[in-house]
Amino acid sequence: MFNKHMGLSPTEYAARAQKRIANLSPVFHDDLTVLGINPLISLQRGWSKQPDRYLEQIRNARPDLIFTSPVLEDIYQHLTEIAPG
Repeated sequence: MFNKHMGLSPTEYAARAQKRIANLSPVFHDDLTVLGINPLISLQRGWSKQPDRYLEQIRNARPDLIFTSPVLEDIYQHLTEIAPG
């Protein structure tokens, strides 16, 4: 299924994916692991209830991509400043 949608195998995708990733949603943990991707930072569920405590940690990781579940608009704005892509 992955190959059909992406046009390459999960292993090839992981080899090409040289992006620095922050995973802010535990839901994505297993998917990233299967692809051989180790995020720079992974946060536990509920981190967005105290965003000030974690935003600096995310910023310091300097990710290219941030995976997250839906968050409040102000948190989303901070995250897009950290990783605009």
